[in-house]
Amino acid sequence: MTCIDVVDQVAQLMGLSLSSEQRLNAITALQRMVQTFSKQERREALARVLPEPVMAQLPDVARLAAVEGMKIALLVAIAVSMVCLLLSTQLPKRGRRRS
Repeated sequence: MTCIDVVDQVAQLMGLSLSSEQRLNAITALQRMVQTFSKQERREALARVLPEPVMAQLPDVARLAAVEGMKIALLVAIAVSMVCLLLSTQLPKRGRRRS
């Protein structure tokens, strides 16, 4: 799950327009929360700052963000594989002979 997607989707659900500094602060805070808080602590902290309708949609937002993250990872893996495949055509056809 990417925190960037979660922050953007929550801001959209709340109808907020965040400045780049506010967005960066929210992303940083969410990343810190994900790394240090338990699932219950995260839920409680978010419930204090998010309205109930947004909290109800948060599992779907997190799921969509996770899917987007997996898509990006898969595309990167495919791109790296293609580059490796293309570079492998430049390998010598036979091994070097040892005398």
